[in-house]
Amino acid sequence: MTRATLLTLLAVLAAPAVAGAQSKPESAEEKFRSLPAEKQDELRRRYRELQQLAPEERQRIEQNLDRLKQMPPDERGRVEENYRRFRGRSSALCPRSSASSCATRCGG
Repeated sequence: MTRATLLTLLAVLAAPAVAGAQSKPESAEEKFRSLPAEKQDELRRRYRELQQLAPEERQRIEQNLDRLKQMPPDERGRVEENYRRFRGRSSALCPRSSASSCATRCGG
């Protein structure tokens, strides 16, 4: 799995899940501001990493994200669960001290 793919999946999984229907959808800014400070910092860091990628890589990430968003909820849930399991296994295998930054340092 490439660094770009990991960044995409991390961004998707980091987004807060919205349970139930809301009368007025929250804006992206409202969702971001409602996150804990450490999560905001993490998302800012990931955004900076994303911006450093080549335009072709960013485009590929956007395409993968679009594909993920178009999946039926049950299929998307399976993909997200598989990714969580992968992250758990890869963190145990990562030679670096911080598994959360393994994708950045080791390339995934």
